[in-house]
Amino acid sequence: MPKEFEFKPLEEQLTTPELQYFDGLDLKESLQDQFENENKRLPEPTSEEDANTVLKLAVEFGKSMEIKMGSKTKACVIDEEMAKKLALLVPGASAQVNSTY
Repeated sequence: MPKEFEFKPLEEQLTTPELQYFDGLDLKESLQDQFENENKRLPEPTSEEDANTVLKLAVEFGKSMEIKMGSKTKACVIDEEMAKKLALLVPGASAQVNSTY
């Protein structure tokens, strides 16, 4: 199902920015691919060790993304609690969601 986005006028966004967020499932897929490329395997569902590795990748991703607000630049913030929950689901538990694409 397509997503609809609404944006404030540019003048208003520059003075009071409202940030858009990545879809959690899109980010999960990206992190899963990165984990697989680095480890030559998929993360094990419910593995704390693999979840912590995926969480570390998520935090590094957040630090690498910069958000410009006027003359200031700020690192993207990753919700670590949500990232950890998604990491524990990687890869199999989201299959029901993936089957709807």
